Order: sequence, then C-alpha cells, then structure tokens
Amino acid sequence: MKNEDVELIQNILAGDENAFVSLVEKYQKQVHALAWRKIGDFHIAEEITQDTFLKVYQKLSTLKDSNQFAGNVAFSHDGETIAINCSSDLNIQIWDVSTRRYQGTLRGHTANTMDVVFSPDGNTLASACLDGTLRLWNYNKDFLRDLRVGRKIPRTKLHIENMRWWGIIFSPDNSTIAGYGQDGTVLLLDAATGQQKTTIMGHTNGVYSIGFSPDSSIIVSGKGDQVLLWDANTGHLIETLNQKGLIVSSVAFSRDGNTLASGNSDNTVLLWDMETRQLKSKIIVPPLEPDIRTGIRIVVFSPDGKTLVSSGGHEDGSIYLWDVASGQLEATLQGHIEYVQSISFSPDGKTLASCRHGDTIKLWDVANGNVKRILKGHTDNVYSVVFSPDGKTLASGSGVDDESIRLWDVATGQYKAQFKGDMGWVLGVAFSPDGKTLASGDTDKQVQLWDIGTKQQIALFEGHKSNVECVVYSP
Repeated sequence: MKNEDVELIQNILAGDENAFVSLVEKYQKQVHALAWRKIGDFHIAEEITQDTFLKVYQKLSTLKDSNQFAGNVAFSHDGETIAINCSSDLNIQIWDVSTRRYQGTLRGHTANTMDVVFSPDGNTLASACLDGTLRLWNYNKDFLRDLRVGRKIPRTKLHIENMRWWGIIFSPDNSTIAGYGQDGTVLLLDAATGQQKTTIMGHTNGVYSIGFSPDSSIIVSGKGDQVLLWDANTGHLIETLNQKGLIVSSVAFSRDGNTLASGNSDNTVLLWDMETRQLKSKIIVPPLEPDIRTGIRIVVFSPDGKTLVSSGGHEDGSIYLWDVASGQLEATLQGHIEYVQSISFSPDGKTLASCRHGDTIKLWDVANGNVKRILKGHTDNVYSVVFSPDGKTLASGSGVDDESIRLWDVATGQYKAQFKGDMGWVLGVAFSPDGKTLASGDTDKQVQLWDIGTKQQIALFEGHKSNVECVVYSP
C-alpha cells in the first residue's frame, strides 16, 4: 500500500470525509472495471462498486494493525511448503504444510507483492511487486535450511522504473516466465537464467490476466474487445482476434490447445481455431429478455474437450452445453430460477453438478441434458459443489441459515453425511487428491479440514481477514 493511501486512511479515521472521497475517486474505476469483467453487466458492476466502497467505509474503523492486509498464497511442487506474500509488511513468509509452522521470511521488496508462484519443476519461487521488480528465488534443497538459520537466499532481481507488476505466471513447460502489469507491459523472462527474453508492448491499458497455451508456444491476453495471441518465444503479435466492440469477460483453452473460447458481454461465445487463427463458430446465448444481456461469466471445457459449458450472469439460471467441433447447442439445462452459483464436472465428464441461489442441487446427464437427480437436504442457499476424485461422492457447502457441508451419493442422490460446526456460510469446498480429506472455506474467515471417513474436523486454519471464497489443494 502506498504511503499516500495510508495517509488517506489515517485521515478518514480522523474524521476527514474528503479523504474518503479522494480514496473512492482514486480506485473507483479500477474496482468497477474488475467487477464488470467478472460479472459482464455494466450496471450491476456499478452497484457492486458502490456496495464495495460502502463496506470499506463501514469497516475502516475496525483496522487495528497492518496485519489486516492479506496477500496471495502458493504451494510448492511437492505440496510441503506454502509461500504467502504479506502485503502488511512487504515480505514473503514460508510455512511448512504438515506442521503448520512458520519457516522464515524472504525480504527485499519495497512495496506490496501482488503475486507469488512456484515454477512447474519446483526449483524457483517467483514474485511480482508494485515496486517495479520481479524476483526469482532459488527454491532448492538448501532453501529451507538457509532460511531457518537466517542466511541470504540467492535471487535474481529485474527492476523496471515506474512499473507496477500485477501478476506472474510460468509456462507449462517451465521455459518462460511472464510478468504483467498496470501499464499494459508483459515481460517474458528465461525461466532458467532469469534473463529478459523480450517485452510485449501491444496493450494500451493494464493487463489483468494472461495465459499460456498447453504447449507453451502461445500467450493469450484480453484487450477490451480483442483477444491477442503472442509468440511466447519472441513476443511478436501472432494474431488479433477482433471481437468488434465486445468486452471479453472470460477465456479458456481446450485441453489439447486446439481451440480457444472467449465469453463476451453481449451473450456470445466465440470459438477460435488456434492453428488457422480463424473464428470457427460464434455461439449466441439467448438473453433473458430481448433487451437484457447479462454477459457470459464462465466458459469451461469438459474433461475430454468435446463439450463447452457456458454460464450467464445475474439472474440467468440456464446452463448451456455446446459441441466444440460444430459450435452447435447440444443441450440447455433449465430448472434453476436464479443465477447459478457453482458448476462441477464429474471426472469422467458424464455428469454435471450445479447449484443456484437456493437450497437445491441438480445432477445433469451431459449426454442428453436431462436431470438425473435433484439433491434436497440443505435448508438455504448452496454456494459450492465439487465431485470427489473417484466421482462417487459430491460435496456441497451452504450458508445463511444452513451453515453446513453435506456429502451425497452420486449414484443414488442420497444424503450420506453432514459436517456442521463452528463455521459461517460455506463458500468453497475441495477434495484432496486422494479423496480422503475435504477442505472448506467460509465467511467466518477460516479454512477447515474434514476427515471423510470419520466425518470429524482434523484441522482449523485461521488468520484470514475476510471471507474465504475458494480453497484448492496442491497436486
């Protein structure tokens, strides 16, 4: 957080209402742009922005120390270590997963660290910071030992004046690192040496997210009404997929990398052939009403890549299944009367689970679009659903007056077990890779681990300063 922002907050706490107006004016456009990109509806994004700043104003008086500013987390490749960037003190903390003990701190950044990530091979920890630096930390067999005894951890630092880095990612083949930031710059680094390979300068505004194709040869980025494809080795622009005035709200590669899907603000999904760079098909998702287009919030490919699922925005309870090869509608899953909260494919891709802003869960047959099961048991809104790794069990999390987690038998639709304890609204659930443990995140700002066999809580992680909306296990 910049010194001027800290000063603004201090003035607000001292009763200076003009200071809060200045804070709103400074960040209002950024918050609205982020909400619009996520939701796909300009006016709803305006309402979200207003509510956000209202909550900020209401919560500012509760600030007591700098540790209330939390950062991102990243797992090491072996799942044994977590790196947490702590925007409260500008450092990166290292924790042991099994013992849940603090290991040490990486120091050097002089502003907020916006992103931290481990390389696919597990040998490098990368961090992106608002101080203009990207840092690569050698994560090897000596790393934790040197950290414990306070030795300096070797690192590579790349600094660009007046650059505010927002994120950093590795290519799937571990050869390239891409950092992206506020002024639209995407910097490509050699992952082995940390040396700069090239710079992508084709964006006129900030880059919020980028992605690599599965074979690591192409970088995709969204720029207003365009999807841009870049050569990951040279940084040269390969193709501009012009979407003619549309706002790109979501993108996804098929698993084989041959197709790119983009969800847009006008209720369309465009499927692009990645070999020819030509538009394969244009999917038009029917709006709720003739003049109301909620935008496509999510596009997801099925495990086999043959089917694409699209989900609309506010109050759109429909789920659409599209044939990727032809772009034709395979099925429309209707039955939810309000917007869909969560969607999950079974591992074999034959079943889709969905929940809405209500108390029911539906299991759909992907082949014919029919409802296979309706799962009833929750007494209030269900916010998250996820299949177990073997596809035999579905876990769901709910909230409001029903703060619980339930397990369901997928074959019969029968309720199997309930986890209920000291928790808030359960916003996210995730199975461990072996299916023996379930993690949940809730509005009580905590993460809980549950033993599937005994149905007992086995661990509680506290420390978040706001709702835990998503949980995920390392591989």
